[in-house]
Amino acid sequence: MRRRLVLLSALALLAGSARAVAASPSLAEAAPAETAAVTPAPVLERRLLLSELGGNPAEVIKGVEGQQSWDFGLRLDQTVRQARLRLRYSYSPALLPELSHLRVQLNGVVVATVPLPREANGAEQTSEIALPSEFFTDYNQLNIQLIGHYTTGCEDPLHSSLWASINGASELLLSLQALEPSPDLARLPAPFFDERDRERLRLPFVFPATPSLPVLQAAAVAATWFGALADYRGAEFPVLRDRLPPGHALLFATNEARPSGLELPLVQQPSLRLLRNPADPYGLLLVVQGRDAEQLQQAVNGLVLGSALLSGPVATVKAAPLPARRPLNDAPRWLPGDRPVRFGELVQDIKDLQVEGHAPGPINLRVRVAPDLFTWNRHGVPLQLSYRYTPPVEDDNSMLTISANKQIVSSFRLKPGEPGEYSGVLRVPPYLLGSDNNLQFQFGVDYHRPGPCRDSGLDLVRSSLDPEASTIDVSGFDHYALMPNLRLFANGGHPYTRYADLAETALLLPSPASDGDLEAAFQLLGRLGAISGAPGLRLRLASGEALEGLQDKDLLLIGDQPLLARWRQNLPAVIEREARSSGPLARAGLWFRRGLVNDSSAATNEGGVSAESAGGIAALVGFESPLRGGRSVVALLYNSEPARQAALTALASPGSVARIRGDTAVIRGNEIKVFSSNSGYAVGRLSPLTWLWLQFSLHAWLVVVLVLLAALLAAAGVYGYLRRAAARRIAAT
Repeated sequence: MRRRLVLLSALALLAGSARAVAASPSLAEAAPAETAAVTPAPVLERRLLLSELGGNPAEVIKGVEGQQSWDFGLRLDQTVRQARLRLRYSYSPALLPELSHLRVQLNGVVVATVPLPREANGAEQTSEIALPSEFFTDYNQLNIQLIGHYTTGCEDPLHSSLWASINGASELLLSLQALEPSPDLARLPAPFFDERDRERLRLPFVFPATPSLPVLQAAAVAATWFGALADYRGAEFPVLRDRLPPGHALLFATNEARPSGLELPLVQQPSLRLLRNPADPYGLLLVVQGRDAEQLQQAVNGLVLGSALLSGPVATVKAAPLPARRPLNDAPRWLPGDRPVRFGELVQDIKDLQVEGHAPGPINLRVRVAPDLFTWNRHGVPLQLSYRYTPPVEDDNSMLTISANKQIVSSFRLKPGEPGEYSGVLRVPPYLLGSDNNLQFQFGVDYHRPGPCRDSGLDLVRSSLDPEASTIDVSGFDHYALMPNLRLFANGGHPYTRYADLAETALLLPSPASDGDLEAAFQLLGRLGAISGAPGLRLRLASGEALEGLQDKDLLLIGDQPLLARWRQNLPAVIEREARSSGPLARAGLWFRRGLVNDSSAATNEGGVSAESAGGIAALVGFESPLRGGRSVVALLYNSEPARQAALTALASPGSVARIRGDTAVIRGNEIKVFSSNSGYAVGRLSPLTWLWLQFSLHAWLVVVLVLLAALLAAAGVYGYLRRAAARRIAAT
């Protein structure tokens, strides 16, 4: 419903924005059409590992007709000239070579069969397989099927000797030829972001020589939008001034500030324009332009809110007012906190909730929740589970196993009889859940063969999760965390993503900001967009020491800034070009009671240090805002370009992100060391009863005091009662 309302509002607000201007003079001026016609189309050699497509270092195919598939896409602006599969595999020594082989299919078409000779079994083999280019489409599936037999007589179709292993280092080698670009806004966000491309998004931003802060503000909003589109891929935005990169790029301009080397017309209204890239005839520039910075921001808002309505090479944005502020903890990619969520809402196709065979692959559900979800003193997150299955022949070890982030949650026996279904509630333990989770449902049905040649070997076993009746429910949980906590920031963007439109976030840039500073800022903002799934339309950008109106904001600081000198007493650590210092720090530890206490171990604090050194070093530092209590600051500090790159690489790597915690993370190359100071403050709210029990849990002496007070009150009451009873007795006598 929200998506429908947004689309309807965009239709009303952007009326007329999709109409292309009849004359588009810049296309011919920027890059003549004849140039692309005579320039040979570049050829890109792309190498895809099967482990990158499937996520496993090796895939074992079992059974008479076992198979494994890998999905991949091709960009709209590329076509396949040549393709090869460099297959690395091994197989069982028991397979009969005259009856066994590997069948290779591309999009359902058999393109090759690979024999399995006896003399080569037991050792890894390599085969080069040509893949016909005419069989490739936008979305492709490579399938390898084992046709295996170990005897010419009756055989067990699931015998343990029927196996082949496909090494994840097998390569899909593609020669891709660029296609002549089509300047049509109807393709947006392609070719700048193509959902078919599973690689990391790299989209250059082009600015005039000295972009103003409002121009950078417009680019920052665009970065959050493209980051939300890129999602799991990640995104980076190289910054260029007064020069054009090869390939596709976004260009931001006003009438007063336009990049040199490109003749752009003066505009009187916010406009979006597609031009051929003079630096690359097979690249496109998306020129976001306005008469002034205010119109430029309106053009970006039109791009973000109404890209589905645009067409033609040029569009003017008549109006694009911001929608209403998003509520707290309302990120589109998080489970909503006001209702149970059906499993059918967590997958693109309900077919993803069904598997086939006795030992199929797991059903995977990606579940993302608010990083500050407060699960303390709760039995877990309720999971209403309803599933159906083909009943096993007899009561055996057939079962469904449920895991969260590769840790077992529960298992259920699959019993014989009619009907083969179950419905019940289980709870996922709180300590197994983070902000980004993978729930796995693994069905396994035992195979029975009473005697030789008695069964046909048909595999008709099916198992599925009910997309409507199965739900997960995080409603009723409070949102509360003790800060600073870089683990919540690195994994879930907390506290900035509490409002998905970044309405309470301000990013402070150095003055002046280098290209590296801008790239770091845009990449961080793109990551926040990827976490929440929403563009940061209400983000505030500031520079230097301009702190007016930022008291009610959570701040992101990039690079070396004068504020760091003013706030030095608040920072756990400071990184400068040739100096670094820290206050008393303790090594950050791991706690199951996350969010209840500071993320630090009981180790003795390491004394404060101040030193000078010319080596590269970076740090993520979190602390309470000096402008207002309860507000957060996270500073990304670095003293060199390699240090900046190391910090951004760490934030883009899931393995490195998992190691970031505490309030200070020092990054030196691939090494990350984390620390915590003793300071802490809370962000979020608890119900009064939960808050009271939490205080009792954290401060046991409160219980003693409460018991003593209760005892004193009880004693006073008893004493008063006895005095009154004695007085009545004396009066009666």
